[in-house]
Amino acid sequence: MNVSIEISTFNNKEILRKALERLTAQTYPAERMEVVISDDGSSDGLTDMVETMQSALPYKLKILRHAHKGPANAHNCGIDAANSEIVIMLASDILATPALIEEHVRSHEEHPDENVMISGRLIQSPELPDNTFQRSWNKHVNSLFAEEKDDLRHGRFFVSNLSFKKSFMQRHGLFLDWPPAAQEDLELGYRLRQHGMVLLHNSRAAGYHHHPVTLQIIARRAYTQGYNWHLFEEHVPETWVRVRSGHVSVTDGWILYLRTQIKHAVRKIVINGLTVPVLYIPLIKAAENWRLIEPAVPFLASKVSVYYFYKGRRDYESTRTWDPAKINI
Repeated sequence: MNVSIEISTFNNKEILRKALERLTAQTYPAERMEVVISDDGSSDGLTDMVETMQSALPYKLKILRHAHKGPANAHNCGIDAANSEIVIMLASDILATPALIEEHVRSHEEHPDENVMISGRLIQSPELPDNTFQRSWNKHVNSLFAEEKDDLRHGRFFVSNLSFKKSFMQRHGLFLDWPPAAQEDLELGYRLRQHGMVLLHNSRAAGYHHHPVTLQIIARRAYTQGYNWHLFEEHVPETWVRVRSGHVSVTDGWILYLRTQIKHAVRKIVINGLTVPVLYIPLIKAAENWRLIEPAVPFLASKVSVYYFYKGRRDYESTRTWDPAKINI
């Protein structure tokens, strides 16, 4: 079975180099693999680096270049250009374990129905920087990725390590052209579910997520998600989406309505413009030198993330310009 690996990227040259090198060590035959790089207008020399590597790699590699329009456009272009019916989407910062491709293909051989998609396992990379914040965040993210079920909801539709039949995706899916960090992947998962998608998990199709983070990176991403959450809410009419934004009404049931109101009231008391900069952020920074605080860092960082998510929500509702660069921690 031939397979196409779609990798969308933007100004991520050095990590992409590692990702392409890891794919040379796959247990799956290289002559049956095609890698499609969809470059979203990189300016860091990424395309030159890929072209230099092409002749030395054992698998077929091609690169698509287009203007910077965001991840949705890059994904769609890459999927359309794939020549195989089985497509594996890998993020450019995923370092594949040797059996990743073979396991995805095996799962599709065992589940040939067109509507079956396979979610691979994601693990924080052991090669990430060894500092208190990164170690703590790794534990938090690994706990989110740890759940393994035979049948997963679209809420675990992680396009960082996902495979599918191209025909099903093109007929029922492809990404909506949304701004960054607007949950366009979860929206696609929800839409595909409505068309009968079955999402299965294969923990042996594992990849290491090599994405260094700082508190500022997390805060800016949370702010962007909050600012663009209205798009997700408009397209995914599920209760949990409205609960997060606080847009629950009595028609959803009095118990849920009251619980949501209380939850958001408590949030405003404990997570606000005073507690975050005066308490949570200083404690996180102090943990780099005071290891006793380290176990609390994931909890504290999640509160900072929540604060900036709702700050983004407020800025959107107040028609303020989206500007994550103003967040400096």
